[in-house]
Amino acid sequence: MLKRRLRVKFINILSYLRHARFIWPLFVFISQFFLNDLQANQDRHPITKYLIDNIFDPYKDCGWVLLGIAGALWIISVIGIWAKWSIDKNKCDICTQDLESDYKWRLSQELKQILEELELNFPTQRISVYKHDKENKLFNLIGRYSSNPEIPKEGGRPSYPDTEGAIREAWVNGEAVIEIVNDPTQNLDGYCRELLEKWKIPLEVSRNLNMKSVYYSAHAISNFWGERIAVVIWESTQKIQATQQTHKKLKKFIPHIKRFIVNNERTEPSLPCARKEGL
Repeated sequence: MLKRRLRVKFINILSYLRHARFIWPLFVFISQFFLNDLQANQDRHPITKYLIDNIFDPYKDCGWVLLGIAGALWIISVIGIWAKWSIDKNKCDICTQDLESDYKWRLSQELKQILEELELNFPTQRISVYKHDKENKLFNLIGRYSSNPEIPKEGGRPSYPDTEGAIREAWVNGEAVIEIVNDPTQNLDGYCRELLEKWKIPLEVSRNLNMKSVYYSAHAISNFWGERIAVVIWESTQKIQATQQTHKKLKKFIPHIKRFIVNNERTEPSLPCARKEGL
């Protein structure tokens, strides 16, 4: 912590060197009078004649010294400009992180309220929101809530391929109800094989899932123009008796999540921020 504070203080001091950019052009300008071959004739103003005869001609070598000083001041000004840029960027990054962290907290509260109203807020359950990344063909986790404090911190992968699992089913079909036959607590190999055969989830991934769910209720979210942009997934590590009723309950609240995502798109967490926040 002390090293970081000293580094920040040092960069702050360096930032003042940027003012040298106003000085070095002056040295370049003055050096030209020493380097040029000036001749004082009788027609010149007495002051000009005096400067040429007594300063510029006798001290021509000083011109190179002045250029050297100008070069040094230019380097100093570049360092100062870099330091100021670094300070501004750090402030901007902190501001962005604060906005993204606030987004994550507000979305988690929105999800919490929904689960409490639906009476689906148990430690074995979790709800997550994934935003689709067209360019990289991934779903990035931007929000999550569970009443189990361990689950959000052990969320597994912060991004998922758009070709796997319940996310893929909801993305293609608009919604999906998925029930896993094999219980991972009783038959882990069968559970992993089922995920591979039905949902294309690799064995090494399914074995390392921190939350091995057996029921998923997934819903695609579209923006106001009808373009799909995200998927909401509610999952449980225990079997659900009334699966279709649970799915329909959750479906009623999808418009609430949609409004939040669309209206707060500019402050949604980036992937690095999601990792930092424990998503």
